[in-house]
Amino acid sequence: MFMQLFAVGAGGFLGAITTFSAFSLDNMGLLRLGEYKMLAINIILNVVLTLF
Repeated sequence: MFMQLFAVGAGGFLGAITTFSAFSLDNMGLLRLGEYKMLAINIILNVVLTLF
């Protein structure tokens, strides 16, 4: 039972890391291109839709 819970927890943790790094990579790309409006829209929509 413990190993199953550990596997689920580890999978969730690793999934969160990859999601956050993809979010950061997208935002850094927009920032480098000077797409400030799209950067703001991307951040706001990602945060709001994630909380929704």
